[in-house]
Parts: sequence; structure tokens; C-alpha cells
Amino acid sequence: TSASSSGVGGGSSGRGGDGVSSSSDAVGGAIGGGDGESKRPPLSKEEQEKRRKARKFERHFKRFENFHRTRREFSARLGKQLVQRQDRVAKERLRALKTNDEEEYFRLVSKSKNKR
Repeated sequence: TSASSSGVGGGSSGRGGDGVSSSSDAVGGAIGGGDGESKRPPLSKEEQEKRRKARKFERHFKRFENFHRTRREFSARLGKQLVQRQDRVAKERLRALKTNDEEEYFRLVSKSKNKR
């Protein structure tokens, strides 16, 4: 019992994976006089069903949240790409206008007007 109060094993239920907790539980069980002191009583069917539904709801919520986060990020990336494309086309038109390339300028203007 002194090992559990000093923090050895971390009070885990044997699922840690470090090996320390399972050996300290075995020692504690031998000194304590049985498994009844360290284990929880079994859950009722209603409590098991309630926890199963809670885990199912939590999994659904995480998937829902992840799906919508992904869609939001995709829409943001797409919007940025569209803005960059529009800026690039506008710069091309200005470049054609500055170089007095009327044919190129009118071609770019007519091309942008057709999409509207």
C-alpha cells in the first residue's frame, strides 16, 4: 500500500503499458487481501448501454467536426486560389495596356467579360 501512496504505478488500472503498474497492482493485491479492494464493481446493463451510446455519440461528433473543418479549409483554399487567379488576370490586362498592346488587351477584356 505504501507503493500506491508514493505514486509508483500512477494508480493506473493495468492498461499503462510501462510494466510498472501491473507489477505494483499484483503486489498491492497480495498485501491488500484480494481483488475486491482494487477493482470497481461490474457495471449494470443500463450503465454499459449508456456508456456505449456516449462513446458512439462522441465518435460521431468528432467525425462531424473533422468533416466540417476539412470542408471549411477546402473552401478557404479554393477562395484564395480564385482571388489569386483574378489578380493575375487583372495584372495581365494592365501589363498589356501599359505596353500599348491593344490586341492583347482587348482579347483579355473580352475573355474576362465572357465569364460574367
